[in-house]
Amino acid sequence: MLHGPFDVVLAADTVVRPDLVVAPRAAYTERDLPVAPDLIVEVLTTNTRWIDLHVRFHRYEQAGVAAYWWIPTRRVSLRGNCKTGHTCRSRRSPATKRQR
Repeated sequence: MLHGPFDVVLAADTVVRPDLVVAPRAAYTERDLPVAPDLIVEVLTTNTRWIDLHVRFHRYEQAGVAAYWWIPTRRVSLRGNCKTGHTCRSRRSPATKRQR
Protein backbone atom coordinates (compact mmCIF):
# COMPACT_ATOMS: atom_id res chain seq x y z
CA MET A 1 0.00 0.00 0.00
CA LEU A 2 1.25 3.46 -0.89
CA HIS A 3 0.65 6.39 1.41
CA GLY A 4 0.59 10.08 0.54
CA PRO A 5 1.03 12.80 0.22
CA PHE A 6 3.33 12.25 -2.70
CA ASP A 7 4.17 14.09 -5.87
CA VAL A 8 2.63 13.42 -9.27
CA VAL A 9 5.01 14.70 -11.93
CA LEU A 10 2.94 15.79 -14.93
CA ALA A 11 5.75 17.72 -16.66
CA ALA A 12 9.19 19.11 -15.84
CA ASP A 13 7.52 22.28 -14.52
CA THR A 14 4.30 20.72 -13.14
CA VAL A 15 4.25 18.71 -9.91
CA VAL A 16 0.95 18.28 -8.02
CA ARG A 17 -0.34 16.47 -4.92
CA PRO A 18 -3.90 15.30 -5.67
CA ASP A 19 -6.27 14.07 -2.97
CA LEU A 20 -6.53 10.63 -4.60
CA VAL A 21 -4.57 9.01 -7.44
CA VAL A 22 -5.12 5.73 -9.31
CA ALA A 23 -2.32 4.31 -11.47
CA PRO A 24 -0.70 0.93 -12.07
CA ARG A 25 1.52 -0.08 -9.15
CA ALA A 26 4.51 -0.44 -11.47
CA ALA A 27 4.24 3.23 -12.47
CA TYR A 28 5.12 4.51 -8.95
CA THR A 29 8.65 5.11 -7.74
CA GLU A 30 9.65 5.37 -4.07
CA ARG A 31 9.33 9.16 -4.27
CA ASP A 32 6.64 9.99 -6.79
CA LEU A 33 4.47 9.06 -9.75
CA PRO A 34 6.45 10.24 -12.80
CA VAL A 35 3.65 9.60 -15.34
CA ALA A 36 0.07 10.74 -15.83
CA PRO A 37 -2.24 8.55 -13.70
CA ASP A 38 -5.40 6.81 -14.84
CA LEU A 39 -7.56 8.78 -12.39
CA ILE A 40 -7.15 11.85 -10.21
CA VAL A 41 -9.79 12.84 -7.65
CA GLU A 42 -9.85 16.24 -5.94
CA VAL A 43 -12.10 17.25 -3.05
CA LEU A 44 -13.29 20.79 -3.72
CA THR A 45 -13.04 23.23 -0.83
CA THR A 46 -13.65 26.96 -0.73
CA ASN A 47 -9.90 27.56 -0.83
CA THR A 48 -9.08 25.19 -3.72
CA ARG A 49 -12.27 25.13 -5.82
CA TRP A 50 -11.17 27.62 -8.52
CA ILE A 51 -7.68 26.13 -8.83
CA ASP A 52 -9.04 22.56 -9.00
CA LEU A 53 -11.73 23.36 -11.58
CA HIS A 54 -9.67 25.61 -13.83
CA VAL A 55 -5.90 25.46 -13.39
CA ARG A 56 -5.53 21.80 -12.45
CA PHE A 57 -8.23 20.66 -14.86
CA HIS A 58 -6.27 22.05 -17.83
CA ARG A 59 -2.94 20.76 -16.56
CA TYR A 60 -4.35 17.28 -16.02
CA GLU A 61 -5.89 17.32 -19.50
CA GLN A 62 -2.62 18.45 -21.12
CA ALA A 63 -0.68 15.76 -19.25
CA GLY A 64 -2.96 12.99 -20.53
CA VAL A 65 -4.72 12.05 -17.28
CA ALA A 66 -7.40 9.57 -18.38
CA ALA A 67 -10.08 10.77 -15.93
CA TYR A 68 -10.35 13.68 -13.50
CA TRP A 69 -13.12 13.66 -10.90
CA TRP A 70 -13.95 16.32 -8.38
CA ILE A 71 -16.07 15.97 -5.27
CA PRO A 72 -17.95 19.06 -4.12
CA THR A 73 -18.14 19.31 -0.35
CA ARG A 74 -21.56 21.01 -0.43
CA ARG A 75 -23.54 18.00 -1.66
CA VAL A 76 -23.19 14.27 -2.01
CA SER A 77 -22.43 13.58 -5.66
CA LEU A 78 -19.46 13.07 -7.98
CA ARG A 79 -18.69 14.89 -11.22
CA GLY A 80 -15.71 14.68 -13.47
CA ASN A 81 -14.20 14.64 -16.90
CA CYS A 82 -13.33 11.46 -18.79
CA LYS A 83 -10.94 11.32 -21.72
CA THR A 84 -13.83 10.12 -23.88
CA GLY A 85 -15.10 13.71 -23.88
CA HIS A 86 -18.16 12.88 -21.83
CA THR A 87 -18.93 14.28 -18.41
CA CYS A 88 -18.89 11.53 -15.80
CA ARG A 89 -21.56 11.77 -13.11
CA SER A 90 -22.60 9.59 -10.25
CA ARG A 91 -26.22 8.93 -9.49
CA ARG A 92 -27.53 9.93 -6.13
CA SER A 93 -28.67 6.98 -4.12
CA PRO A 94 -32.23 7.13 -2.70
CA ALA A 95 -30.75 7.44 0.79
CA THR A 96 -28.91 10.67 -0.09
CA LYS A 97 -31.83 12.49 -1.71
CA ARG A 98 -33.22 15.36 0.31
CA GLN A 99 -36.36 14.69 2.27
CA ARG A 100 -39.22 17.06 1.40
